[in-house]
Amino acid sequence: MNPLRASERIETSYRRYLATTFSPSEPWLREAYQQALAREFQLTRGPYLQAAAPYARGRTVRQLVEAGVLNPAFLRFEGSDALPLDRPLHSHQETAILKAVSGGRNLIVATGTGPGRPSAS
Repeated sequence: MNPLRASERIETSYRRYLATTFSPSEPWLREAYQQALAREFQLTRGPYLQAAAPYARGRTVRQLVEAGVLNPAFLRFEGSDALPLDRPLHSHQETAILKAVSGGRNLIVATGTGPGRPSAS
């Protein structure tokens, strides 16, 4: 995806939306409105790009089963899209699993929306 072109397409679409959705009934006001849209006054800012470092990788579910951390019943998910056994977990996910199976402690996993990192305590 080209963020500059995407930003331009969004602004162009938004201008078209404004021009076709709102049409003042007074001719002088409608003309002023259309001219203002045509002059391309600033409707948007950006794009703003944010680069984030990738999460550190952890072991896979299969590796955690082989290490005796997880129950072998997890292997029943073989071939499932729901839980890919050979996709590496993020290290913070592995840490949460290790704390969960260590026993003797209560565990709360809290996540934010989107790509939030779980916090295990």
